[in-house]
Amino acid sequence: MRICRFLLIASLFFATSAQAFTLGPSKWPQGDTTMYLGSLSGSSTSGTSWKDAYTEAATLWNNNTNFTFNLSNASVAACSESDLRNYMAFRGDVCGDAWGDSTLAVTITYSFNSTPSATAKTDILFNDTLNWDVYHGPVLPAAHDFRRVTVHELGHALGLDHETTATAIMAPFEGSIEAPTSNDLAGVAALYGAPSGGGNALAPIKIELETPRAGEVLSGIANFQGWVVSSAAIQKVELFVDSKLIGNIPFGGVRDDVRDAWPQYPNAANAGFSMAYAYSSFTPGTHTALVRAYDVNGNIQEASATFTTVEFNNTLFFSDPNKINLRNATAVFPPAENPGYQMIIDNAVVDGKAYAILLVWSTATQNFEIHTITPK
Repeated sequence: MRICRFLLIASLFFATSAQAFTLGPSKWPQGDTTMYLGSLSGSSTSGTSWKDAYTEAATLWNNNTNFTFNLSNASVAACSESDLRNYMAFRGDVCGDAWGDSTLAVTITYSFNSTPSATAKTDILFNDTLNWDVYHGPVLPAAHDFRRVTVHELGHALGLDHETTATAIMAPFEGSIEAPTSNDLAGVAALYGAPSGGGNALAPIKIELETPRAGEVLSGIANFQGWVVSSAAIQKVELFVDSKLIGNIPFGGVRDDVRDAWPQYPNAANAGFSMAYAYSSFTPGTHTALVRAYDVNGNIQEASATFTTVEFNNTLFFSDPNKINLRNATAVFPPAENPGYQMIIDNAVVDGKAYAILLVWSTATQNFEIHTITPK
């Protein structure tokens, strides 16, 4: 019998390019096993049931490896060497032994004497003498995150040992990492083969800038927005325009579409970032927007797009709607230029000056957008 412990020791881990995953002494002889969750009843303080959090943790491995954790709500015998079914539970003891100092959870792996390299069953026990909850982000002093601890213990169940030389969920300390990293997944691939879908690396951060879109023409007030997902908690998202730091963009907005597309990442459901800004404050012409995301482990990822701004008479903001007058304006459809989704509002008066305003239909926003502003 082998006991692996997940120790509660304050520590900080940084990204590294090394693929120094560490394998345990045994693995499953097949590509799947069933975890029995009948003893995991109840819910966390935040409202997530322990079973749902366990399911989310197992899904992070299932979606990115060639191994499958099947889940059953049936109950099985506790701490039994003769019952070859995987037992999961909160317990006040470790199958009769006292919990060690600072021990959050243990994974007990059983093998047959005749084939010690083949896992026969694993029992995962969580320290019931501690406070638990389910949450994302930095570890809270008041409660331990059940989901990320489960991800770690399931790594032991797969056959991974503690990893101390690379950024990994299999680090021996509770920390900011919430999902398997590329190092962890490389270890599982070494045990069970790479996923049939190809590749086994989960990038630490994925980020997409949705507004402005490449080549978009903008004026007035609009958003800088997009989404970012990460294996560890995001520390900040910065916005640069033409290499000048504008500031930090608020993030954490609900994005069900990102959650559905990237369920491997623990923050995917709240991946949105957005900030309103006066695009008219930029000089008319072409500019480059860049967003840069940082996680708590020091990983950085960027996304960028080039856009064009147009403006009325060097004015940033019109608070008085009476400064806009379209009474004498006309809609013009120049045959040589108009492909059917453009029109010109000619003789539009803004702040006492006349303009021809080219409107172009945008499929992305499902609106007509100002493309050019030409003084008369």
